[in-house]
Amino acid sequence: MQLARDDVRFLTRRSIPLAVVVLVLHLFVLFVALDNRSYLTDDSIQYLTLSENLGQEGVLSQSFQAPFVPDLQRPPGYPVFLWLFGNNISFVLALQHLMVLFSGWVLFRVLGEFVGTKMARRGAWIWLLQPYPILMASLVLSEVPFILFLLLRIWGVVRYLRRDVIDKSSENSDVKTVQSGRPWSHALRPLLGGLFAMVVAAYFRPVVFPFLLLLTAALLMRGLWQKKKTVEQKWSALVHAVLGVGLVILLLSPWVIRNHQLSGRWIFSSMGDMGMIHGRLGGLEAFRQGRGEKETILFRLGDSLAVQEEGLQGYRVYYSEKENHETELYRKGGTGLTIAYFLKHPWEGILFQGKSLMAMLKGVGFGWGKQVTGSTLAAYA
Repeated sequence: MQLARDDVRFLTRRSIPLAVVVLVLHLFVLFVALDNRSYLTDDSIQYLTLSENLGQEGVLSQSFQAPFVPDLQRPPGYPVFLWLFGNNISFVLALQHLMVLFSGWVLFRVLGEFVGTKMARRGAWIWLLQPYPILMASLVLSEVPFILFLLLRIWGVVRYLRRDVIDKSSENSDVKTVQSGRPWSHALRPLLGGLFAMVVAAYFRPVVFPFLLLLTAALLMRGLWQKKKTVEQKWSALVHAVLGVGLVILLLSPWVIRNHQLSGRWIFSSMGDMGMIHGRLGGLEAFRQGRGEKETILFRLGDSLAVQEEGLQGYRVYYSEKENHETELYRKGGTGLTIAYFLKHPWEGILFQGKSLMAMLKGVGFGWGKQVTGSTLAAYA
């Protein structure tokens, strides 16, 4: 009886040693980061400034003094998260470590939809033993809650799609389940929960925003055009698609409307074109010229290429009286310009992306490890 229960549990008697190792690593990194005060980076200062201004001035702003200009670069998710807990660094970091542990359980449930319980358990423990989530949990950065909500989104959508498969299989068999009499209706809750989680993830990190739009579009198309056997199934698919798309629009619209009122642009974040021009376009050109990776070089080369294509007039505009990096808006078309330049230099683009990926992996493993722990030996370990 006990073995049967253990077989479907995430934490079993055999995995207790792994759990002890994971907990020790989390506690070690957490206490070292708090003792060394090594939990802040440049982005951390931005997040804390946004959070403090939200609480003290009632405006989400990166400004250090009046006038407090509303910010378009960072969505409000992580600053609000910090504000809710009074910017108490110790509590926030401890909570982030707990969120990492919870994300392991969510991953176990996601994998369990596709593979057996044993394989799902192994995959989740492999994730929990990775240095990335343990280190990031001890930094004032949005990665940890973002990953958790992204996993919750995957779990919800996967459960929705899997329920559909179960319903179809039950209709084609002689075995009728309790749920087969009401196909799809029982799947609405995980679908809406998954979409809600993905919207929350977008409010933490806008990088997921384009994927959220694609997901909702695919959901709507699926509801409109997927073939169903009965009228009830057709209506259920359509209603679910409309409700899902409606939920996403309802939750995203306030922030997009707010940004449009401030800047005149329908944007979720102003960092998209900036990242493309400076990070990708300037990065590729610096790689081609062997100029290194200094931020000033990336900015200069990216700006130069963009201006050569479209001219200097209107390249940068500002939506407030403060004309600084935080209030910059770049001319539209940065993404298309960057893609065209990569297509013009495909081989060098591939090498540049490969080098960037390796640098990221090395930075996550060793770089963050050394910053958080202050120990080269611990970073290598």
